[in-house]
Amino acid sequence: MNLPATDKIGYVFEVKAYNPKERTITDVQSLGWAYVPLYVTVENENKSYSLFSNAGLLQVPLYKGEVAKRHLLQALNADDPMIALQRDTSLNLLQPTSLLIRVHSNQVRVRHKNTDYADALTTYLPPQNQAKYLYNVAQQLQSKEKPVFSISQEQHLRRVQDGFKLAYGFRYPRIAQ
Repeated sequence: MNLPATDKIGYVFEVKAYNPKERTITDVQSLGWAYVPLYVTVENENKSYSLFSNAGLLQVPLYKGEVAKRHLLQALNADDPMIALQRDTSLNLLQPTSLLIRVHSNQVRVRHKNTDYADALTTYLPPQNQAKYLYNVAQQLQSKEKPVFSISQEQHLRRVQDGFKLAYGFRYPRIAQ
């Protein structure tokens, strides 16, 4: 199956972390990364292929550490990059962590105002342990865990901005409230 090169275009998400309890942020750590294809390929009735925006609520696995550029490029040369990444045994998943990503497209007329995690497209998750990744709203509501942050949102945003300035040499734009 020979597809046009545009079916390989995608998003790469890089997840970073810092310790919000420290007064200054000196170290931003890479937790992981994820790849999501921008387009999906659909076979037409005449056996040709069309590309459509990969829109909707997508759930994708998170791979440990910095972006593995060599592995990502190898996967992009495969027929299906997502399957190639799943089969790459040298990549370690950050289990059971995943990203929930909402992608909107002008090709799709339906706009979801509420987030219903049960409707998330989970085909990108590893099939052998997909149940570990599924978000359970009822279980989350019953959880007795305390919030991670015991600081105000304003203090948190100020620390994030300071962290960006220290780590990347620029100030992250103010977030409108």
